[in-house]
Amino acid sequence: MKGRALSEHCKELSSENETLKGRVHENELKLKAKAIRSESKNVLKLRIKRLMSEKKVINKSSNVLRQRLKSKNSELMRLRSRLVYSEKCVNKKIEAMDSLKQQMEERRVEYETLLEENNGLKKSFEAERQENDWLRDCIQTNETGEISLFDKDKGTYTPRLQKCVYQLLEHHVSAAQMSDVIQSVFSLAGKQADRLPSASTVLNMNIQRLAIAQKQLAEVGREKKHTSLYTDETSKFGTKVGGYHIRDSDGSFYTLGMRELTTKSGKDTLQVLKEILTDIDEVANDIDNQTSKEILTNITSTMSDSASTEVNFNELLEDFRSTILPFTIENYDNLDDAGRASLNKLFNFFCGLHSLIHFAETSNVSMLKVENELFEGESPIEDKSMIKPSEAGTSRLIRTACKAFARGADEKSGCHIQFVTYVQDFLKEKKQRALKLVPYRGNRFNILFHNAAQVYMLHRHMTTFLEGYSLNRLTKSVLHDLKQPVYIAGCKALGLMCVLVCTPFWNILEDKSISMMDMNVHYLNFITALKDAIENVDQFMAGKIRPFPTQVKENEVFEVLVEASEFDENCMAMLNVILPAVCRYIQRKFEDFLPGGKYAETSPELKQKTASVEKHNKHCERVFAYYDQLLRFKPNISTLATESYVMFTLNKTAQWLEGKSKDQTRQIVEEARGRVKEIRKKFKRRSESIRKKQMEKINEQRRANELTAARKLKEQEKYTNDIVYHGLWQSESQIDEHLASYNTIPRKIEALKCQLRFRKNILKQKYEDSSVFNFSKDKVSFKVEELTSNLKTLVQHSYLLEDKVEKTAETQLLNKKRVRHKFFGRWGANLINVPGYPEYFNIVYDEDRSTVYTYKLLNDYKEGTLEIIV
Repeated sequence: MKGRALSEHCKELSSENETLKGRVHENELKLKAKAIRSESKNVLKLRIKRLMSEKKVINKSSNVLRQRLKSKNSELMRLRSRLVYSEKCVNKKIEAMDSLKQQMEERRVEYETLLEENNGLKKSFEAERQENDWLRDCIQTNETGEISLFDKDKGTYTPRLQKCVYQLLEHHVSAAQMSDVIQSVFSLAGKQADRLPSASTVLNMNIQRLAIAQKQLAEVGREKKHTSLYTDETSKFGTKVGGYHIRDSDGSFYTLGMRELTTKSGKDTLQVLKEILTDIDEVANDIDNQTSKEILTNITSTMSDSASTEVNFNELLEDFRSTILPFTIENYDNLDDAGRASLNKLFNFFCGLHSLIHFAETSNVSMLKVENELFEGESPIEDKSMIKPSEAGTSRLIRTACKAFARGADEKSGCHIQFVTYVQDFLKEKKQRALKLVPYRGNRFNILFHNAAQVYMLHRHMTTFLEGYSLNRLTKSVLHDLKQPVYIAGCKALGLMCVLVCTPFWNILEDKSISMMDMNVHYLNFITALKDAIENVDQFMAGKIRPFPTQVKENEVFEVLVEASEFDENCMAMLNVILPAVCRYIQRKFEDFLPGGKYAETSPELKQKTASVEKHNKHCERVFAYYDQLLRFKPNISTLATESYVMFTLNKTAQWLEGKSKDQTRQIVEEARGRVKEIRKKFKRRSESIRKKQMEKINEQRRANELTAARKLKEQEKYTNDIVYHGLWQSESQIDEHLASYNTIPRKIEALKCQLRFRKNILKQKYEDSSVFNFSKDKVSFKVEELTSNLKTLVQHSYLLEDKVEKTAETQLLNKKRVRHKFFGRWGANLINVPGYPEYFNIVYDEDRSTVYTYKLLNDYKEGTLEIIV
């Protein structure tokens, strides 16, 4: 117990000991902390002394800074005032700059105006300088009154005279009268030229115009981008001529050339284009042909009619153009296939106005069907000489009425003046100054529809006029057709097509504000309106359905056409056929612009490339009209001379030449004069080549005809020899008798074919159903029975014709007698009682006219014997 208490007491003492040790340790720490604080107090005292000294220094520096701050504040106030002043100054300067800019813009506009005035003054100065030169010449030659137009040193006429000749030629002054005209003008001023050009020299100057026009094309063609090529051909007085024109995005046309073609094929057309481009290169002194290559590269579209030759030419042109693109386009070889295809592609378009011709053809076919149904067969006609193949009676009425009443249509049988006098009051009532019927010649696109509307409006007046007029064959036929209500109904149907469809469509095509790529919307509206008209023909006849509403003119003709009449029933029958046919044609013709077509959706790039494309190729027709005028005014003019007239006049080369300086003009004229001889030589070689090719074609045709004739003769000889062997069967009993003599079916078939061939090819027998000469149907050969039936039909028909054939003395001698011929000991059937017998056989009679004769078969000149059997 004591030990346990002792141990516990020891534990208490040890814990107190530990506690004391902790207190001692804490005291030691406190002592150390006091020592440290005492030391830090000394340090702090030292620091305080140091800080006090620093404070004194800082106070001094702060006083200095306060003084500096005051000075800076005052300086800042001064700067603020200066800034405010500067802002005011800047604002004033900005206002001054704005006013200065405005003044500069006004000055710029004024400068441009002055620049234009300066250019005009330059031109007027040049003209006055030329006039001054002319006046000096007049002063110098005042004593003699002679004006110098010939440079004796160079041996040529002055450029001034040549330009005068160019312009006079443009106004169609003839070469023979050129000198007289110039001298007549000089005589007004009391002057006389020292020398004037002869007719041959003037003709050479005309060829110079061609070289100058080609020089213009070499300059213009390289500058114009995204041009379109217009091509067409025509035949005038037996000569085929092709025209080549380009149009730029500004709407300006330039004729590349107009030359004679060997044929209308795409290959020959492209070859002539290559020749034209080569000539342009030579005029431009371009050895590398870079000018023509750039002209071709700039062509991105074509416009032509839809003839197969033009389609072929477009394909050949695209292939040829793709071969020169690597020489004109940078990095062409580095492009991928899609890039090359995009550059190679030509956009081919076809004339929209030509569709009006097809509208007329489609309408004519439709009316012909309706007329056949309404008349239940052949349409009534007064004079069958007025019939044209596949022409409806309505179309004939419009054509003959135009011929009778239109001005200049038929000077011999027509009655234009008398009819105009008769209807002048009615025309005034309808606010028409003249009769608007126009001749067919010289008018193509809308002629049928336009004249139909006029005939319908005037048909009653035409009828009453002709009933009191002295009739001839023409007017008698017109009067007969005017009394047919079906034909008048057809005129109304075509007239409605004119005022509601054709003329508005033409106006859309002529509208220059509508580009080719904008036509997709109009074609879609066109189709939609026609489909609506097909479902509601009565609304169309009332003028309420209009494919192009903004283009319809509600004039007097329109009011007459939409007015109800007794012809409406037949008119509706006509339109029920015409409208669907025209709608189908439009869907086929303009499928590229309709939904799903390649031009249905357009892009800015496509619009840029096709901006130069017009919606028709009427320019080509206009050029050919000018060409026709030249041929009629100058019947002996050559194709080379007409090309010069066309290009210099229509390309406005004279204006282009006026824009050149005096030195440039002299150089251009001298170069053109030097090229005349070479141009004539090339034209002669080209003409000889064309004549040679044409002669080769004629010879080929002649050889082909000779081969055909020889083959035909050989066939006829074979047919004749076969018939000599088998004999000609001329009755049903003979057919049965001869067929019974053959043992096999193939021999019977061959004999029957021989009879049919001989009647068709040698005797030229005609039958209303030509199928009786056939040997098969639907690739199935006829049997003996069918061939026999056909032959008997022809035999019976020949007896019916026998009474109509005029008998000769020979045939009458043998009439009603059975005659057989003997050849190589074999007796055949009668050959004489056949229509057309004297044409194929020549009988030589015996002197005593016995019953046996000798005859010659003309086809093979072989003799045989005839025996008459009573």
